[in-house]
Amino acid sequence: MTAVAAVVLVVELFAVPAMFGKPAGAVEAVLLMGGVVWATGLISVLPVMRSRGKGPFAVVQAFFLGMGLRVIVALAVLAWAVKARGLPAGPVAVSLMMMYLALLFVETRIVVGYVKTLDSRSKGGGTGTAAEAPKPAKPQAAKEDSSSANCVEVLA
Repeated sequence: MTAVAAVVLVVELFAVPAMFGKPAGAVEAVLLMGGVVWATGLISVLPVMRSRGKGPFAVVQAFFLGMGLRVIVALAVLAWAVKARGLPAGPVAVSLMMMYLALLFVETRIVVGYVKTLDSRSKGGGTGTAAEAPKPAKPQAAKEDSSSANCVEVLA
């Protein structure tokens, strides 16, 4: 995640100021938002790590929690940077978006890999996870259900 953040930051340092005509404070905006998104990205991994061993559903819940916290903190810093620090809004917002989306992609790939691992373990005998996969139900003979007949009558 840090390697991706470093690459995106270098690209942003050249691209974002150029996109806005190199206004004063554009480089500071890129550095500030890059640091904020990187730090909040690392912090948002904590709920995911705490959910390990509790099954795929808990991991996905923790991922969404971390993602939500990260965006709230990042938007609060964006508002502070523009209002209190007087940084140009365009470079601040574009830097935030570029870095946030890049790190979100990396984090999503990590979580997907972890959930796939948990899912394959639960299907292969349930080793290593707290949430075991339910056993498939035995197929039953199809029989007429009065509730489905009632639904058809209501729809007609």
